[in-house]
Amino acid sequence: MTITQTQQEGRIIFAVSGRIDAAAATRFQEALLPVLSFVPVVELNFANLLYISSAGLRVLLLAVKAAKQTGTQIILRNLSGDIHKVIQTIGLDAVLTIE
Repeated sequence: MTITQTQQEGRIIFAVSGRIDAAAATRFQEALLPVLSFVPVVELNFANLLYISSAGLRVLLLAVKAAKQTGTQIILRNLSGDIHKVIQTIGLDAVLTIE
C-alpha cells in the first residue's frame, strides 16, 4: 500500500494505492486518524486501491467514529465496483460521502 497525502483548500487528500490488507491497515490508521482532529474535510481517493481487507474496513469504521466527535467530513472518491460493493454491504455508505 502506498499513501500520498496532500492538502488543498482546507482539506487533506489521501491517494491510496495497492492493497489495504492486515499488514498495511496499521499504517493506514496511523496516517488517517491523527488528521481528523484538525481539518474539516478528509478525502480518500481510492482510484488505485485494489483491495481492502476487514482490517482496512475497521480503520474506516474507527475514522467514522473519530470524525463524528470532531465534526470532520470523510469523502470516499473513485471506488472500484468491488470496493464500493463491500462499502455498501457493511453500511458505510450510509455514514460516509461517496463521490
